[in-house]
Amino acid sequence: MSFASLLFLFLFLPAGVLLYAVTPRRWKLYSLFLLSLFFYGQMGMFYFAFMLASVTVDYLLSRLMQLFDDNNSRRRTILGVGLVKNLGIAIIAGTGYELTANVVPAGLYIYLFSALGYLIDVYRGDAMYEKNYIRFALYCIMFPRIHGGPMLEYNAYLAQLKEASFSLDQLSRGFSLFILGFAKQILIMPGLREITQALYALPTGEMSVLSAWLMVGCTALSYYYAFSSWGDMAEGLGIIFGFRYRSGYNYPLISESVSSFLKRFNGSVTAFIRRFVTIQLSADTTGGVTQATHLLVSTVLVGMWYSANLNGILWGLFLGVIVVLEECIPSRFLQWIPLFFRRIFTLILLLPSFLLLTCGSGAQFLGYLKILVGIGVPFGGLESGYITGAYWLSLAEALLFALPVLRPVRRLLFPAAGRREANAAASPSTLLLRTLALLLTAAILFYSIILML
Repeated sequence: MSFASLLFLFLFLPAGVLLYAVTPRRWKLYSLFLLSLFFYGQMGMFYFAFMLASVTVDYLLSRLMQLFDDNNSRRRTILGVGLVKNLGIAIIAGTGYELTANVVPAGLYIYLFSALGYLIDVYRGDAMYEKNYIRFALYCIMFPRIHGGPMLEYNAYLAQLKEASFSLDQLSRGFSLFILGFAKQILIMPGLREITQALYALPTGEMSVLSAWLMVGCTALSYYYAFSSWGDMAEGLGIIFGFRYRSGYNYPLISESVSSFLKRFNGSVTAFIRRFVTIQLSADTTGGVTQATHLLVSTVLVGMWYSANLNGILWGLFLGVIVVLEECIPSRFLQWIPLFFRRIFTLILLLPSFLLLTCGSGAQFLGYLKILVGIGVPFGGLESGYITGAYWLSLAEALLFALPVLRPVRRLLFPAAGRREANAAASPSTLLLRTLALLLTAAILFYSIILML
C-alpha cells in the first residue's frame, strides 16, 4: 500500500485515525502497532514475515546484551552480530531495487537502521534496555516512517510516545501537510518524470549543452520530489498521531556547499549516520587522513541509502571527496565569495553527480559529462526548446516548489512545518489560517483525485 493511493487515502487513513482517536491514551501504543502491522502486511506476506523475523532477532539481541551486561567482550560480540546482520541484509536486499519507485527497500532500510541505532545506543549506555517487545517493534516499523523516514533516535521516540495524543487541531495541521506531499506525488512527479524520460531517450549525438543540463537538472528534481513528498506525508501523518519529527528536506537546491546539501537533502538520514558512524569512528582519532576516511565512509553510506549498489557508492564517494576538500578550505576565505556564486558553483558540482545514480556504465556517464562541458556538441538546439515548450508548466511547478519562494506561505498555512508549533489557544488569526489551509487542502486533494481517476 502506498501513501499516494486512493485505498490509503479513503480507507486505511480514515479508519486508522478513527481507531486511534477512540482508543484510550494508555492503549494508543497498541492501536498504532496494529495499524503499522496491517499497513506493512499489505506489501506481501513474504516481506511481512521477513520484517517480523528481523525485528524479533534485533529485540532478542538487545535482551541478550542485557543478560551479559557485566561482560563487555560478549556485549561487543552481540553488537557485532547485529551490525553484520543489519548491514548485510541492507546491502544484499537493496541491490537492484530503485528506492524511488519501490516501497519495500524503503521499509527495509528504515527498520534495519532503526534497530541498528538502538543496539548501538544500548551498547554505549545511551538508551535503556527495552523490555516491551511491542514498544520496540513499533519504533522500527511505525507506518508513517516506513516509506523513507525520517530517522528517529530511540530516546526521542520514547519521549514522544509518552505524550502521544489526538486532537482535531493535530488532524487539520497534519492532514494539510500530508496533502502537500501527496500533491507533489500526483501533480508534479508525473510531468517531471515525462520530461526526464524524454531527455534520456535522446541519442547523445543529438543532444546539446542546454539539453544535457536540463536533463541533469530534472534528474536532481526527480530525486528531490520522490523523497521529499514521502517526507512531507510522513511528517503530516506524524502530527496526526501525536509525533513530531522533521522530514529532513530543506530546499537542498539552494545549498551553498556540498556539506550544506547533505544536511538539507534528507538531513535526518545524514544526521543519523553522522551520529552512529562518523562521531563514533572519529572519537579517539586526531589524524587528518583518518578523519577524512571516516567522513568518506559516512558519505558512502548516505549514497547507499539511495542506491545500495555501485552507483550509490560512487555517488556517496564523490560527495565525500568534495566535503573533504571543503574542510580543507579556510572558512574565512569562503566568506569572501558572495552567497549567490557559492550556490551556483555548488549546483554545477551537484547536478552532474546525479548521473552517477542513473547511468548504467562508466562510458555512458563520461559521454554525458562531455556533452555537459560542450565537447563536440552545440550549445543549444531545437530538442531542448521543444521539450521545454511542451513541459513548461511542469518545469515551472517543479522549480517553484523546490525553491524557497513559497516558504513564508508554507509557514503560515502549515505552522507545524515551520518554527511555530500551533499548540496554543486558537486565536482568530490562527483559525483563519486553519480555514485557509483546509480549503487549500481540499482544492489540492480534489484536483489530485481527478487526475488519478
